[in-house]
Amino acid sequence: MSFMTDSVSRIGGRELNEDSYGFFEMNNAACWVVADGLGGHRGGEAASRIAVDAALASFRVTPEFSTPALQRHLEAAQQAVLKAQKDQPTLSTMRTTIVVLLTDSLRVLWAHVGDSRLYCLENGRIVSCTKDHSVVQAMVSAGELSANQIRHHEDRNRLLRCLGNSENEFRPTILSEARTLYRGTAFLLCTDGFWEYVTEPEIEVDFAKGEGIRDWLALMEDRLLERVTENNDNYTAIAVKFDSQTAPMPPADPASSPQSGGEPNSARTARLAWIVAIGLLLIALEIPVLFLWNRHYLLERQVEDVTAERDSLSRDAQALEQSLHDVRNQRHDGKGKSAAAK
Repeated sequence: MSFMTDSVSRIGGRELNEDSYGFFEMNNAACWVVADGLGGHRGGEAASRIAVDAALASFRVTPEFSTPALQRHLEAAQQAVLKAQKDQPTLSTMRTTIVVLLTDSLRVLWAHVGDSRLYCLENGRIVSCTKDHSVVQAMVSAGELSANQIRHHEDRNRLLRCLGNSENEFRPTILSEARTLYRGTAFLLCTDGFWEYVTEPEIEVDFAKGEGIRDWLALMEDRLLERVTENNDNYTAIAVKFDSQTAPMPPADPASSPQSGGEPNSARTARLAWIVAIGLLLIALEIPVLFLWNRHYLLERQVEDVTAERDSLSRDAQALEQSLHDVRNQRHDGKGKSAAAK
């Protein structure tokens, strides 16, 4: 196999580690699973272990690469949890999340239930990430929150889907189409106790800094340990890197790959041409507008100058009229005095 895999799973500040993980490779196929038992439901550690074991057991029986096969692995995990609930009444309320990665060394598929995540990196950049089945993710999708507000929101742990609920509530999200597996493609499967403390830009930075996936995990765990509180949640992560020398190279710009939701190069070129044309048009329109604005400004200044000169002349006329009035009064007073003297 051309996959390198490493993992970390810690109890954190809790009494039990309710996270579980596992992976299995055979021939050219492989499957990786991470699960997080829900702490508010008794038996979370059992639920996560049962789910991981059942999914991998299903893969061993049917190691084919297809969406139906991945669906069966998830259904096997769900049925195993439901059966354990019935067989052990003390575990009747246990629940767990799950995230699964499947490959045939040429393509990959993944699926999840809950808020355990999968990140896919090409050229060292995150090109895809699962969306949590949670209340806060629904608020982000509705435009009520930004994605950055998920990590520390008071309702972050309120899940909308998980394994262990009734059969009619079992609704996993499965990647709609298989994704091409490029040389150097990497994956991070992790529980919320891990991704809560490591942001997406930091995942990329640490991937670039690390000399391998073990270093990558260690750098991210260092960040986590600097930020956690005393009662932090369990945290688990699996890092996977595909390093086959015969695999195709990834696109130079991951955003240009139609699989990652970006545009083909031809579409981007056409869009850029339109942007340039619109920019030139705006510049062409701006020149006469600026000329007219300048003309208007000069006319306004001229009007202000004429108004100021008119006001000045009016004040001078008033002063002259007052002076003439004073002179008339003085002459009138002088004549009166002469008549009195006679």
